[in-house]
Amino acid sequence: LRYLSPQYGFRAQYAYSNVLYITAGELIEKISGLAFEKFIDTHIFAPLDMNCFAGDIPKQNLPHVALAYGYNDARGIYPIPRNSASEKGIMASAAGGIVCDLHSMNKWAKAWLNLSSLPISEQSYKTMTTGYTLLSVSDEEHNWDAALFKQYGLGWRLSNIGRFETISHTG
Repeated sequence: LRYLSPQYGFRAQYAYSNVLYITAGELIEKISGLAFEKFIDTHIFAPLDMNCFAGDIPKQNLPHVALAYGYNDARGIYPIPRNSASEKGIMASAAGGIVCDLHSMNKWAKAWLNLSSLPISEQSYKTMTTGYTLLSVSDEEHNWDAALFKQYGLGWRLSNIGRFETISHTG
C-alpha cells in the first residue's frame, strides 16, 4: 500500500477498497494470532450459531450455500458464476469471501435487529455505524426512497428510506 498514491485525502471522498478489507483481515490475524477465517468463526459465527464460512467450505455444505443470481428482462433469472462458492476459500475472504446459508443470513439479520445479541460492544457498533464520508443522494434515490442523506461508516452504507434510517452493505 505504501507505493500507491491516493487521488484525494483520507475520507475526503468515497473510495471503496477491497485491498483495505484484505489488509484488515491480515491485521486481525496479526493482532489476534488467529487466521482471519478462525477469528470470524470463533467470534462472529459461533456466538450467533451461524453455519457460515470465511475460508474453505466442506464439500458436504456446498449444496446448502446461497448462490448468486441476477435478473434482466432479456435473460430472466440467471446464475452469476464469478460469485459462486466453491470448496476452496478465497484469499480475499475479508473483502467479500464469506459464504452463508439462508438460515444463517436470517440469524445475522435478526442479530442486527436486536443489538444486544451482536457479538460486538455497543461502542464498536456506534463507531461502525457513524458516518465518516458524505455521499451524494441521486435523484432516483430521492424520488424512490425519499432519501435525504447518504454516508459511509466503517464498512456500512448509511441512509434513509422515508423516515427510517438504514444500515446496509451489498455482497
